[in-house]
Amino acid sequence: MFTLLVRVPILLAAPSASQWSEFVIYCALTAGGWVVTDSCRGISWLAVGRRRCGGACLTASGHFRPAS
Repeated sequence: MFTLLVRVPILLAAPSASQWSEFVIYCALTAGGWVVTDSCRGISWLAVGRRRCGGACLTASGHFRPAS
């Protein structure tokens, strides 16, 4: 959201090489945030123990566990 609200108007107002670089960096950071958020889906805050998943998922050791 920050990228759209702040960086896009700046980029449209005065496009330059540095503005494009900042825009690409902010897009990469946003995508990384989405990946981290998605990987935490199903885990309650301050969760201890196993991850709850409705279907197939990775175990804590990184092995694939099929849906039961």
